[in-house]
Parts: sequence; C-alpha cells; structure tokens
Amino acid sequence: MLKLLRRNNAAELQQYLFLHNPTAVLSSPIPDWEPNPGLRWIKNRSNEYFPIHISCWENQLELIKIMTEADPNVLKQRTSKEVVVRKVKNCEFAIDHVSPFLLASAAGNVSVLEFLYEMDAQSLHMKDLANQTALHYACDANENSTIEWLIQKGINLDDQNENGWTAVHFACARGHDSTIKLLKEKGCDINVKDKGTCCQC
Repeated sequence: MLKLLRRNNAAELQQYLFLHNPTAVLSSPIPDWEPNPGLRWIKNRSNEYFPIHISCWENQLELIKIMTEADPNVLKQRTSKEVVVRKVKNCEFAIDHVSPFLLASAAGNVSVLEFLYEMDAQSLHMKDLANQTALHYACDANENSTIEWLIQKGINLDDQNENGWTAVHFACARGHDSTIKLLKEKGCDINVKDKGTCCQC
C-alpha cells in the first residue's frame, strides 16, 4: 500500500480499492512510514499511521477524496499503537491520537484542510493525546498560511496542551519570529503561563 501511495496515482488507487475490501485496506496501519523530515519528532517507540495520514502529509488531495468516498470513517482515524515523543527545548510531549487533520496542519497543506473541514467541521477541534490542537502543530512547523486559515475558521488561539503550552509557546521555543508576530496580530494572549515544567514565551 505504501508503494501505491508513493506513486500518487488516483486511478490506480481507485482500481485497487475496487478489487479489494476498501475498509480493510484503509484501516490497516502502515508501520514503515513516518512524517520525515517533518517535525522534530523522536521515534523512540513504535507508532503507525494509516493511508489517510500519509496522503494528508503528502498533500495528495485526489487520493484523499477517493479514500473518503470509499470509507468516510477514514477521517476519524488516529494513530493509536504506542506513544511517540516529541522534544521541544528539552521538554517531551506525547503525540499519540494524531488525526489526519492534525497531520495536514503540521504539513501546511491548506487545500487538504479545506476538504477535511468541509467533510467534518469538527475536525478543527480535534486534539492529540497531549491535548494539542491543529494550531499547536502549525505553529511548531512555522506554517503561517495554515495558521491564518485555522484562525479564520475560528480555532482557539490560547488552548493549552498538557504542559500548559499555547501555540505561541511553540513558536517562541522554535524561534519562529514571523509566527509569533502573526499570533500577536491575531490577538493571542502572550501572558499565558505554562505549568512550570517547560520554558515560557
């Protein structure tokens, strides 16, 4: 399946799903893939992504449409085998339960986000195991176009993750000056404190 996705051929995927059980194929995790180079994630435990995750990261909108038509439940799939740890300024964050929407936010694929949002507006409010939103992911990755889109759709600027970090904490920790400026212009609260376990903005 991974080789098929890498070829990014919509007709080939459609034919493959026609010949096989789409639900079985699309609900089978792919252990040999991770969003690399992507975010600075440390893969110290096994985690598995589903085909929809890969296409959301790779900006394969046509493949995503074929998958959702074959089985709409793919939009609710989350990584769930074991926890992956992300390190930011010596702070570790569990990032399991990653939805396709969160991964598309990290990759900065606004056209994919538009489609996912049209299919299910509640995608905007999905969080991972560490209580991180799409805005956390986009700010961590310095994806300003995605950040503007998320804010336009009404995402909360000051949601805190399990360590009390808001999106602007990630932008500050990464030194993403343009992202910090954007968040301030949009009205984020720069005085939100974390839980004292990590650096503050």
